[in-house]
Amino acid sequence: MIKIVFVLFLYLVFIKAEVPLLINYPGKLAEKNGNPVTGNKNIKFAFFDSENAGTEKWSGTYFVSASKGIFNVLLGSGSSIFPLSFDFNLNYWLEMTVEGEVLTPRQRISSVAYAIRSEFANRADTPMVISGCGDIDENVSEKVYFMLDKAPRSIKLYLFGEKFNPQHYTELAGHNHDGLTAAESNGHTHTVNHKHFIVCEWGGTGRISASDDGNPKVNNSVVIQSANPTSSDISAGHTHTYTTSLTGVVAQAISSSQKTYLNDLKIYRNGENISDEITSTIVGRSGFAKLGDGTAAHSINSATGTGAVNITDLITSTGQQYLVFKQNGVNQGGRIRYYIYVTY
Repeated sequence: MIKIVFVLFLYLVFIKAEVPLLINYPGKLAEKNGNPVTGNKNIKFAFFDSENAGTEKWSGTYFVSASKGIFNVLLGSGSSIFPLSFDFNLNYWLEMTVEGEVLTPRQRISSVAYAIRSEFANRADTPMVISGCGDIDENVSEKVYFMLDKAPRSIKLYLFGEKFNPQHYTELAGHNHDGLTAAESNGHTHTVNHKHFIVCEWGGTGRISASDDGNPKVNNSVVIQSANPTSSDISAGHTHTYTTSLTGVVAQAISSSQKTYLNDLKIYRNGENISDEITSTIVGRSGFAKLGDGTAAHSINSATGTGAVNITDLITSTGQQYLVFKQNGVNQGGRIRYYIYVTY
């Protein structure tokens, strides 16, 4: 019976692919006596986090064809893909099981793993960054849409809290004012400027009340009245009436006791509440049992905010995605500033 006693580990090279991630593994199989193996073998490849015992982090079984001991296999292909969250920055040991026989010792592959990360960087995958900010309270939330055209390698969320807008909060719609009295609609009069001329003519000279001889004389006229009345009676006082209706909500000033900083912020992914998943991811960081406590002293309001929150595993589909940031509680609110880094 042929026994496989060692594998000559050559190198790992990351292959640029869409999804899944692939690692090209060339190796060499030999018998106990050192003769190279030719033929087909079922080989299980497994990554462990320790040289002995430890936890299996990934595994895949492949039907390998060896020629003079040399074989080549693409780890991560077929049904044994690497999870999108698989961290190649960590140290791993490769264990191989050939036709049911576990080969020892395991091979450390940390240097190759770092080479894989270097290759990631060489692909110049500049992250897609989605950012924004807004005041939120029990009435108004902040919603952000983004599109994933393929499965990303990672999605990281950064959150920062800030003070609620200290000016005026309003849901005021367009409106007019009612005018119902003369005073409100400016009662007024118009002055009219005019004169009356009364002219008498008579036959005699210097007579006003004497009998007229019935023969008017030229140039014997006298102006009896030349007045310029300005009485308001000439133009009656009046008003202009109008009626309107109010719509909308009256603007409210924010006092110092209301709506200052985030208090137990809630986050929804595509309509599903993922607040607990977010806080459990960063629960080890000081002060993040919840996202905000209504004061400036909470860690979310610091210069570093939450730091990177890995939400890769929380978004499992491609296409349009959206996150909603909500604040519950009367007179509770603050400003949220967010950054989403998507790396393919």
